[in-house]
Amino acid sequence: MRNVDLEEFCHRPSEYLEGGESLSIERGGRVIGRYVPVPNGNTGDGTGRETAAPANDEESRRAFGRLARAWAEVRAQTGLTEDELAELLDPSKPFPYDDPPRG
Repeated sequence: MRNVDLEEFCHRPSEYLEGGESLSIERGGRVIGRYVPVPNGNTGDGTGRETAAPANDEESRRAFGRLARAWAEVRAQTGLTEDELAELLDPSKPFPYDDPPRG
């Protein structure tokens, strides 16, 4: 996965989005998002040469359906918002329920 600063990404988005490489987008050295391209057979260079098998749309819909149901269950059981869950899962921060480091 390639690390890209947000400002650089914003100046050349099509270059990054068409490149087919997974990106970790950062602001101030902290990851704020990730881009993972879906294999679709496009090379990004206009040649149309296939680089990967087309994505299975039905499989993707089923996976997103499972994810939506799981997220609804988490919300119902915990009352968490999307922002609160994102904060909990932020890899740059310690998980709040881990034991503090012992010194």
